[in-house]
Amino acid sequence: MTSEEFIEAFDAEAERLGLIPDRLGALAMAGDGRDALLQRMRALKPGARWADVLGHPLRRLSRRETRLMAEATANPERYWRQRRARRQLGREIHRVMRHEIYAAFARGHSWGLEHGRGPVAMLKALRGLPDGAGSRAFLEALRGIPDDE
Repeated sequence: MTSEEFIEAFDAEAERLGLIPDRLGALAMAGDGRDALLQRMRALKPGARWADVLGHPLRRLSRRETRLMAEATANPERYWRQRRARRQLGREIHRVMRHEIYAAFARGHSWGLEHGRGPVAMLKALRGLPDGAGSRAFLEALRGIPDDE
């Protein structure tokens, strides 16, 4: 199972269980540990807690993290829609803007995109563009798309 396949399966199980993966912070898994984790998740019923999945309680959340988890819990559909979009953004940005990215790196510069918009809106704009269209085409396409709800 590739890392991308694992993440998709992990997210599907977390969504089924009603768990918010961002609560974990970072999760590093490799090899057989990934399969065992997915098996444990698949054996649980919706309403399980991360402690049930991992076998130990999680650290206390900061105020900021508590607020973010409350937002995700209040609107899980929005949370999952944005999470799926964020996973696909890197690939789509590279597809549409790879020439600009490589050119910046070749000159010794870094490259970034400050969009000020949500991941769902960005993904919609990118998917409507041909390969190599560039950042100007992306920004123009983004103008016609409403912000993430």
